This record gives sequence, C-alpha cells and structure tokens, in this order.
Amino acid sequence: MLHKGINAEIAATWASLFYLGITLGRFVSGFIAALGTLLLLIPLGDIITLMGLILVGLGCAPIFPSLLHETPNNFGSDKSQAIMGMQMACAYLGTTFMSPVFGFIAEYISLSYFFLTVVKVCTGHIVHQVLGAYKIPRINPTIVDENIIEYILYPK
Repeated sequence: MLHKGINAEIAATWASLFYLGITLGRFVSGFIAALGTLLLLIPLGDIITLMGLILVGLGCAPIFPSLLHETPNNFGSDKSQAIMGMQMACAYLGTTFMSPVFGFIAEYISLSYFFLTVVKVCTGHIVHQVLGAYKIPRINPTIVDENIIEYILYPK
C-alpha cells in the first residue's frame, strides 16, 4: 500500500496514464496551433481572426514549460538555474517589446503580407534545418565546455 490505499501497481499505471495525457496534450496542441494558423491566414473577418489567434496561443501554451523542463537535461542540473533565468529574462523581454514591434509592423504593412512573410521565413528555416542536418555535425548539448557557458551567461 502506498498513499490513500492505492497499491503500487495501480499507482504505476496511473502515473503512466498521466504521462500519456501529457504526450497527447502536446500532440493535440500542435493541431490546435495549426488550425489557429489556418484561421489567421484565411480572410474571414475579425471574429475568425481572433479565434485563430486564441487557438495559436492555446496550441503554443505547452512549449515554454516544456523548454524549462528540458533545461537540466540539455545543459546539466548544475547550470540549469542560470539557464532558466536567461530563459525567463528572454521571455519577459519578448513579452515587453514584441507587442509594440508587431504593432508598428501592422501599422505600416498589411497583416496578410506579414503572415505570409512569417510562413515564408518559417518554411525557409525548416528547409535550412533539414538540409543543414546532413552537412553540419551535431554537438551533444550535455557535453559543453564550461568556458562557453560562462561566456554566454556572464559576457565580459
């Protein structure tokens, strides 16, 4: 018996189902973000555009917590506190400055052109990553030189 009268086998099954739920939630959130993106690209009016924007936000919601969760695995637990601090600082800077930047862009450029440009840039990035994966050797992120991490965290 463990906690609240639940035996170990049932608790292990429930824990597996919990992680299955997380996996399915991340999988579904990708489809929600894709649906939201489609709604943003189709000119069907303000309400549909707003619904698309909300769906993109809902679909992207698990990304940042997942990045934070993987930080100790990618950089080592001894460096994870400093790296997470950098991730949080970048997130706050992005939240602070990107709204005015996008407002400025939207004022001078049609949003339909803007979203098409974003799609083109993302497609180019994906193609670059796929083609580059065959040419550039990958570095194991868990084996990183201490001096590089210190230079990134504390530039002189």
